[in-house]
Amino acid sequence: MSARLELSLPLPPSVNHSHRNILLRSKRTGRLYTAQSPTRACRRWRSTAGMFIDRARGDARWETVSRPARVVVEVRYFWPDRRRRDTHNRIKELCDALQRSGVYEDDCQVVVRELGFELDRVNGHLEIAVFAEEAAR
Repeated sequence: MSARLELSLPLPPSVNHSHRNILLRSKRTGRLYTAQSPTRACRRWRSTAGMFIDRARGDARWETVSRPARVVVEVRYFWPDRRRRDTHNRIKELCDALQRSGVYEDDCQVVVRELGFELDRVNGHLEIAVFAEEAAR
């Protein structure tokens, strides 16, 4: 297994735009309730990110990090313009995508380090480095 997984991903949708509320009716009681459903942009990003992550895992011969080991995910943002953005609004989708692709067992193992942001008008993206740490003593 490689000691470090490095990859570049397109920017994930922010938490504010990744899910929408939908109204459903319970089959058992007939009552209405709301649930969250991923938006089309979120589903598209998940699919694209999954392909990038799977390819990077294969190239690095990365094996799934099992609990109780901690996993550090370092993230650097490259925004496509100068608008104000919340960096931590993108972490959830990123961590979920890494878990779905088998980088680690459970996203409760993850410590995210945001390393900063820069401007890349041509190709807004994330640069990510993932590595395992031994469990806390």
